[in-house]
Amino acid sequence: FRATMALFPGMDGGLGVDLEKMGLSPDAFGQAESFWKMLDDMADTNPEGYKKFIEKQMNEGSQMAQEKRKEATFTPKAGFCIVTERTDVKGKVFVNICHTSKIAKPHNSGTPPFMDLVEELSTLQVPMLFGASQEVDKCPVYEVVVHTSAFQRSGEELEFKLYLIELALMCMEKEHKIQLKRRHTFHSKPYIGSGPSPRLLPPGGPKQSDRSVKPGEVLTSAVPEAESAQSLKLPGDLGSSASSAPKVVISELSSSRTKPVETPKHTLSEKTEDGGETVLVLTVHLPRVESVDSVELQLSPHEVALDSDEGYVLKIALPRQVDADSVRAQFRKKSRKLVLTLPCV
Repeated sequence: FRATMALFPGMDGGLGVDLEKMGLSPDAFGQAESFWKMLDDMADTNPEGYKKFIEKQMNEGSQMAQEKRKEATFTPKAGFCIVTERTDVKGKVFVNICHTSKIAKPHNSGTPPFMDLVEELSTLQVPMLFGASQEVDKCPVYEVVVHTSAFQRSGEELEFKLYLIELALMCMEKEHKIQLKRRHTFHSKPYIGSGPSPRLLPPGGPKQSDRSVKPGEVLTSAVPEAESAQSLKLPGDLGSSASSAPKVVISELSSSRTKPVETPKHTLSEKTEDGGETVLVLTVHLPRVESVDSVELQLSPHEVALDSDEGYVLKIALPRQVDADSVRAQFRKKSRKLVLTLPCV
């Protein structure tokens, strides 16, 4: 403490200390000076007591530092995993979307009430944390952490989930200086790798997401009407059943498209069949399609993607996990509708 006082000439000699510049009031300064003098007296008259007092203060300070570090350390929980690719390198890229309550919640700079979801999301900021890339089976794996409320909302609102994924990909590209394809699928596992590892909150908090993303189309629900149908034959075994990767029915986009890209009208509903099995029913309106030969499908337990030569492109994140190997498809020629029945797991 004598060394501390020596740093401030005039504390005990009356040479004039500018208390305002030091951020101290005269009363606070007087109390601190009295305390330091008391410790000086203790060091002279009771060296052993002085030593124990200092050791106690150091131990308490060390415990407080450990507690603060513990508060700033957290292990995120696995949310869901998407699979995509880089634009310049062949091979899969896995992105683990994780969540925790330790970071800030999404907040909106706009003024509610909002006219619609598009207006709300256009001013929404979603704090995100990014981890270093890892490698699993020679494929890069990235981790993105958001607040638990953002993850929960993504499970309730398809629109928000797709928006959250786009934000994560955009921020990842900036963070890791890479370019990622926007065509992605959902992995059947919620996390690829050994699991989320403990993280330390950065001093400045998580980074804010880019807010320039335009959300897509909100799905509606309706039960498709009964009608005579033509079966659409889906491919069978496309690889090892032991693989945990999404089942891909057709992986390449058609190169013979003749029309501009258009999102077809579609409905998604959930129902219970006569045998008690719960299924999702996706009905897609394809008025320009004359044959199923021009339609390409991509299926995973969490997503359906469609592409056709006539310009129809659709990607849907499913609200429930389905058995991608047991999907039934029918193309109704009369009404030009494609109906997919997806058994829920």
